[in-house]
Amino acid sequence: MRKVLAGLLAFTCSFGVAALQESIACTSVILNRTNGVVVSGRTLDYPSELGSKICFRAKGTAVADPNVKFTKGEYKPLAWTSKYDCVLVDGFDLPAYTDGMNSEGLAVATLWQDETETAKSIKPGTEGLANVTLVQYVLENAKNIAEAREAISKLSVFLSTYNGADMLLHWVITEKTGRSVVVELKDGHPQFFDEVTDVGVMTNSPTYDKQMENLREQNAKRAKDANCTLPGDYRPTSRFVKAAYLVSTTPSLKSSEQGMITAMQILHNVEVPKGAQSSGSYTQWIVVRDQTNLKYWLVSPDQLTPIVIDLNKVDFKSAATQRIPVEGALSADLTRSPGVQALASPVVTVK
Repeated sequence: MRKVLAGLLAFTCSFGVAALQESIACTSVILNRTNGVVVSGRTLDYPSELGSKICFRAKGTAVADPNVKFTKGEYKPLAWTSKYDCVLVDGFDLPAYTDGMNSEGLAVATLWQDETETAKSIKPGTEGLANVTLVQYVLENAKNIAEAREAISKLSVFLSTYNGADMLLHWVITEKTGRSVVVELKDGHPQFFDEVTDVGVMTNSPTYDKQMENLREQNAKRAKDANCTLPGDYRPTSRFVKAAYLVSTTPSLKSSEQGMITAMQILHNVEVPKGAQSSGSYTQWIVVRDQTNLKYWLVSPDQLTPIVIDLNKVDFKSAATQRIPVEGALSADLTRSPGVQALASPVVTVK
């Protein structure tokens, strides 16, 4: 397969139960041909309201794995002191974060994957961690891909269960250079896929190597037949192919604003409206991140005006007491956190 827009990443994340895996459809993108600026983004889809909140965590905070009580396994909770400030988005009113970015421009997203194999016991030389804690752990301890890989390699990752539903997850991590990695679990231990940096896409099931096989086949078909169309359904394999095409055909961009708009346009091409899926799964919110300038946009389909968080201006120690609802966030008291604001318009005009 030809190299697709080197340095770009598109990834898809779903956070749900196995019976719904073909129906849940999150998608994210990273664009790094934006005049030296790396822009990434993602959607979050689920069949019931997650009640997501925007959360802030300050560096220097002592932490012990807050989700150990939700795991299937016995291990001593991993403890650490956070090194970096972070903005995160949670789910289920738990410290189970589905997305986030830290003050070093590192971003992590949680993805659904039916094939994940979580740990049954602690592997010698590793420490245990709940899989729904991994986003927080990486963002609070790593500034780049190298540090993230090193930290994750020392873990045995255990399955978290919420309300009887197993959280079967994998992750995509991107640093501010655009370099990225997909993390999947086999017997609770990490498998890393660096190809995502070049191909620019990740969705859900099947495993990443199988997704790449399918993408190569689809690219070969289109190369032979100009009338071969892109898939239009919401299956993970279809969204993988479509997102890869849209990212690979993105032209060079002149500014971070253009990058943010382009990322949002691509995400709108793979978001799921309410009622489109028989399971009821739909896009609940979209994040777009300027990882170079540390801007974090978040918007819900029901409320099109984005919230914009400037990590350069946020007072994380005072903001750590806030949990801003994604739904209805414009009515929240955003002024308590410097650097957090609602845009007057959902569209940024680029001259």
